[in-house]
Amino acid sequence: MKRVILSFLSIFYILRIFSFEFEEEKSPDKSYEGIICVTVSKSGTCLIKVILENLLDKNITGPVSRCSKEQIDKILSNNHFFLLHPVESITYPRVFEYPEVKKILLIRDPRDIIVSLVDFIDRDGTIVWPQLKLADEEWMKLNRKEKIKAILNTTHLIQSFNRIDKILNSCTNTYLCRFESLVDNYTCNIQTILDLATFLEEPITEEIAKNIAISSWGNKKSWTFFRGTKTRWIEDFDEEIIDLFKNNELNKKLIQWGYEKDNNW
Repeated sequence: MKRVILSFLSIFYILRIFSFEFEEEKSPDKSYEGIICVTVSKSGTCLIKVILENLLDKNITGPVSRCSKEQIDKILSNNHFFLLHPVESITYPRVFEYPEVKKILLIRDPRDIIVSLVDFIDRDGTIVWPQLKLADEEWMKLNRKEKIKAILNTTHLIQSFNRIDKILNSCTNTYLCRFESLVDNYTCNIQTILDLATFLEEPITEEIAKNIAISSWGNKKSWTFFRGTKTRWIEDFDEEIIDLFKNNELNKKLIQWGYEKDNNW
């Protein structure tokens, strides 16, 4: 049943592209045309999506895995959003075809991503992380530590972070957002919302940002939102897992993005 539901949702997002009604002209008060939001899986995709929808009062399409250039052109018209995960090999290259488009990139401590992925796969099945190459029954027989090890043996996360790097190095009009900056004591961070508004040339007051923060946190639109907390990895990473992580390519990203100063964590 879970696989049927997920397949239906994928089809729904694609069909939505054709049914969505857009204005024919872009907003005259913006210097850019369209917004692409690229989020690493389990880095707060639904949270930032709801925040941006509340900020701009527009629906956001995605994340989707398959989309033609013509479909994306339609979505980006009049500064509408297109949202994708960098691991999607079909849609990811499209990012570089739109130099004038604003690009919001969302990352998170990869250790917390792994812990969140375990919860996500427990709930929705291994179809959400096919690189595991495990049936649901096989996955559920693993204990939590074994599940973390299984995810560490896949390459989707390091591929996603490498692709975020490439966007930052190759594109202008980019804004790098960290999940840790989005959340603040079980609510959304007001300053980050103000920063996003400035980047998108959407001036708002602090009071409006506060209202957006309140209405976005734990929003029922998010079907993947769990706890929205930072440093959850501490609960699950013992010495063995820490050593495995330090020998994984993800550890370089941990230091590169400033989550740790060096390898002595």
